[in-house]
Amino acid sequence: MPYLPLNQSKVEQLPSRVRTIVIGGGIHGVGVAHDLASRDWRDTLLLDKGAIGEATSSASTKLIHGGLRYLKRISQFSMVFKSLEERKILLKLVPDLVRPVEFLYPVLKKGGMPSFMIRIGLFLYDLLAGRKALGKHRALSSKDVESLAPGLNQHRFKSFFSFWDAQTDDLSLVIRVASSAAKLGATIAEGIEVVGITQNSDGWLVRTRDAAGETKEISCLYIVNCSGPWMNQLLEDCGLKPKVEGINNRGSHIVIRDINLSCGVFLESPNHLKYISSEGVLNPQPKRIVFDSTIDFAVFPNPTRDFFDLHFTNPNEITRVLIKNNQGIILKEFSIGFEKFKTDSNFAPVVYYITVMTPRNQKTKTIIKL
Repeated sequence: MPYLPLNQSKVEQLPSRVRTIVIGGGIHGVGVAHDLASRDWRDTLLLDKGAIGEATSSASTKLIHGGLRYLKRISQFSMVFKSLEERKILLKLVPDLVRPVEFLYPVLKKGGMPSFMIRIGLFLYDLLAGRKALGKHRALSSKDVESLAPGLNQHRFKSFFSFWDAQTDDLSLVIRVASSAAKLGATIAEGIEVVGITQNSDGWLVRTRDAAGETKEISCLYIVNCSGPWMNQLLEDCGLKPKVEGINNRGSHIVIRDINLSCGVFLESPNHLKYISSEGVLNPQPKRIVFDSTIDFAVFPNPTRDFFDLHFTNPNEITRVLIKNNQGIILKEFSIGFEKFKTDSNFAPVVYYITVMTPRNQKTKTIIKL
């Protein structure tokens, strides 16, 4: 089936009837389309009003990880195990897009978690990763740290560990999954906006519009709403009441100059707030940091991006305290990407909801938890 790129898609090219319409071309949307097509649901149509992966899914922290921070809660152990299994699969399937990265975990002298808790967490992380783990965690000397991350202010830390995770080119991964879904039989259409959803006796009627303003109605049995933080707005615009209320949380990113990292760095904020965990990941190779305005922040090596909680911690403060020669380190700041919190989620864990609409009624299922 076709992969209709942006500026070439026209509604007249779309089928009039399919079994399933997936709305949203981020990683969740293309993943759902791929899963359905791989199960022989080839009459699946994915629609995105822009380009595949151009929004939140190309503004991530670029990690394929198990979720080390979630080991703070026993209830999240199974999720971490499943995520590490998925990491293993992606490393095998797309080694050109997902690669192992060693992360430095410096332990703050003041604030942050005690060394023994960090050591236990890293041991559990290795254990859950299984025998074929990327590598075991280890303690590092000051000399090791100087060679891996010469830009760190070592006197702010009392000890150092390292552990392994994986990093990806997030946009390329989204496009790869979308292309694979198309090869399996799904139709992927960029530049097609959903402007109306109504229920009828035969399922759902979806009104679409292309860049030229032409419209077309497509009938289907099922709709999977993967439009992320815009999913409730889409439903409301179509006169449908969302079953799950939520609030949007914007990711705020900063770009910094190169600080010569040869590994990732997982940092805790020196301004650690009670009840609020400020953690981060620093990426070495492109020289950008993405600071995420969720409860946690991170810093990595390769997308040039690190993320940081701009609402609870000042990025100038983190760079001043933890990074040497930080004068003029921040090159620019911008905001892109959203996450949706369920209003009663109490901030953690973040739960992403995908709305599945059946012919009889609208049901909401929690398909993806992060």
